[in-house]
Amino acid sequence: MLLHMHNLQNIIILALLMLFTSSCSFGGKSSPSHFYVLDSKVESVDKEHLNHLRMGVGPIDIPGYIDRPQIVTKTESAELHLAEFDRWAEPMGAMFTRTLAENIKAITGSHLIHSYPWLSNVGLAYRVSAKVIKFENNANGDALLVVHWQLTQKSEASKLKTMHSEFKANASDASYSARVAALNDTIAQFAHEIVGHID
Repeated sequence: MLLHMHNLQNIIILALLMLFTSSCSFGGKSSPSHFYVLDSKVESVDKEHLNHLRMGVGPIDIPGYIDRPQIVTKTESAELHLAEFDRWAEPMGAMFTRTLAENIKAITGSHLIHSYPWLSNVGLAYRVSAKVIKFENNANGDALLVVHWQLTQKSEASKLKTMHSEFKANASDASYSARVAALNDTIAQFAHEIVGHID
């Protein structure tokens, strides 16, 4: 009887040891997450006649499939791949809007560019709002931005432009840092197009 109890204890100890070892191997070897932000990549152009441009940027409508923490890749079969360990550091809507505004600031040299929402008394001369249709990378890392956007002057009643635009940028490689850089490039192109309609 004592021998049987001793064997049973050994079996229980061995089972617990295996369970502990297994949990360590699963928990201790997980890949670390990497976090990214969109960033303005436009060098200052400083167009003198636009130095005092007062513009509001936003609201920017972001589709649900990219308004998520994971970076999204679209495959050739239109399947979406969500990166498990490569994520955005903040919500896409605010990040996209701020990056677009920073690019416009750099192009115009104006410090009077405001991201949505802004105070009611800022006295905007122009406002750009947009609905993003696509903002994604393909399997090679190349980026695509498709957007419907509207340029408004002073009041909602005075619409200058309603546009549909597509912007593409090649990634230097398939890494996530290169993918983000390509996405940044498409936003910079968008900023140049907006300013081009005011120039």
